[in-house]
Amino acid sequence: MILGIGHFSYSVADAGAAASWYATNLGFQLVTRQRQENTYTRRLLGIPDAVIEVALMRIPGGDATPWPLLELISYIRPSVSGATARAGMRSFCHLSLIVDDIEGEFQRLSSQDVSFTSPPVVITAGVNRGGLICYLNDPDGNTLELFQAPRSS
Repeated sequence: MILGIGHFSYSVADAGAAASWYATNLGFQLVTRQRQENTYTRRLLGIPDAVIEVALMRIPGGDATPWPLLELISYIRPSVSGATARAGMRSFCHLSLIVDDIEGEFQRLSSQDVSFTSPPVVITAGVNRGGLICYLNDPDGNTLELFQAPRSS
């Protein structure tokens, strides 16, 4: 039986720098950082000589529960290779963040040179019709979504 979501993970070039970006720009809180170069991590990853740095971040407003967390992983060995998946590519993923003022968040983050795919877009069909949505990228190119639910009438 599945009980919930534990964490969501992104690969990043530098776990410490990424943790700082998420804290400064999005209000995430650092829970812990650790270096992992042990047998269980190597078995889990299927990489016999893996060494990783991990930063676990609590989502904004997540003080009441320990989950879900954002896990930022930098691969020390082997170094990360390949392109970051984009919309339309297999393995593309994103983390959706619920906001109450998407226009305000878009303006605030844009003024901090955060890269967006588009400004907020009105959702015109489906279950979230009337809501607003946009994608942004962290410094490593990982995609996040800002989502503002439709206003109830």
